[in-house]
Amino acid sequence: MKRPSIWAGLTVTAALLSACGPEAEVGIKDENTYAIYDEDAELLGLHAVFENAAEMPSDHVYAAYRINDSEIAEAANSDYFRFNLNPGQEDEERIMLDGREQFAVSDGLELSDYFPENSEDIEGAFTVLLLSKEGEIIDELTIDRVSEIDS
Repeated sequence: MKRPSIWAGLTVTAALLSACGPEAEVGIKDENTYAIYDEDAELLGLHAVFENAAEMPSDHVYAAYRINDSEIAEAANSDYFRFNLNPGQEDEERIMLDGREQFAVSDGLELSDYFPENSEDIEGAFTVLLLSKEGEIIDELTIDRVSEIDS
């Protein structure tokens, strides 16, 4: 009878330990993420903050938002947008968060033929998404907070 080598046991142990090792903990910071409403300028926008709560850096991730309101989506000509995070770079939409790092991004929407009557009309109208490089949702947050700008 052949005995398993010590190397086989070490290989299995190393594989198990690496699978259970520290990982990045990326997500959307709820308290710092909100929609922006400016009636005078007819501007809708989003401000989102992403965070890596762990010490380990994250893999590359992408940030996007989905418009849940059909009238706003029609006026914006789409119901899905990726945040353009690094203008002018090869992969403008990709970010990587170092350990204990936060990343903030804002985006404005140009709407045609429709603008919500008041800020309450956009509560829940947007969902911010944090996506893996494979396109899987890591975290998502439907925005209920609205910052109203008075010009």
